[in-house]
Amino acid sequence: MSNEDKIMKEINNHIITYGGGYSKWYVGVSSDAKNRLAQHGVTAIDKWVYHTARSHRSASSIKQFFIARGADGFNNTSDNSAQMVYAYKKSINTHP
Repeated sequence: MSNEDKIMKEINNHIITYGGGYSKWYVGVSSDAKNRLAQHGVTAIDKWVYHTARSHRSASSIKQFFIARGADGFNNTSDNSAQMVYAYKKSINTHP
């Protein structure tokens, strides 16, 4: 199994575990996932996950996989070196 497939499977399992369907989740790419999650208003009690892909291209592909299935997220990432894929379950406290 490739790194990309492994990350997609782990994020998908996280979504299934914490529920709500894809539309209840936000997926993004960043060079600093913890900081980006905090900027979205995500806290320790929220449901979130992140993984480091092998490249920006791979991270973007993983993000697009989830967006195509209904997850929230922006199609473009301005940081072409970003390799971290993060996902969080949207709540009243978070904002895309």
